[in-house]
Amino acid sequence: YRVVNQSPLVAPETRSRVIEALNRHGYYTHRRIRRSRICFDFCEFRYLKEMGELLMKRLPESEYTCFRTDHRKNRETFFNTAAACDVAVFCSIPEDSLLEEVHKINPELFTVTLTTESCADVTITPNNKLGGELAARHLASLGQKDIAVFLSDLHPTRMERYKSFIGEMHVLSPDSRITPIYHHDGISFTYTFEDYFR
Repeated sequence: YRVVNQSPLVAPETRSRVIEALNRHGYYTHRRIRRSRICFDFCEFRYLKEMGELLMKRLPESEYTCFRTDHRKNRETFFNTAAACDVAVFCSIPEDSLLEEVHKINPELFTVTLTTESCADVTITPNNKLGGELAARHLASLGQKDIAVFLSDLHPTRMERYKSFIGEMHVLSPDSRITPIYHHDGISFTYTFEDYFR
């Protein structure tokens, strides 16, 4: 303890022996640990933005330096940032062509995408089948019989959840009525809901 904290009460010979023993066991007292640099690429999707923000807040500042980009608004800033980073976390639904291009710029970059399948090194996705089943179990336990489900062209994973949801609901509550509400790209969410309730 006194050696690591540079106490003047430790004799130089003792300090050398302790440092040598620490180094042998993987603790390097004189090696400065470099902070990992992470590029967080955001977009306008609120859900992904919130997930990315939460992840950034949970990373200890002493170990990570985080940078924000939005490749859709400024590709050059994104590529320059990614070129200098160790990891890129995409909270932005990137095209595979973007991931391939960024790997050409920085071959050592470790890429992570949230919720969307891609050619990234790691994709973190929800279990949509289980999510649909859990939602059905919850609504069935509440006795819900008339249920509307919002589906969107922009979010194909909702269809995965919907399939498992409807299957589980038919098992748990065969007399339930499930109505899909389809939202199509180019039409506002508000219009879709207003049209449904007319």
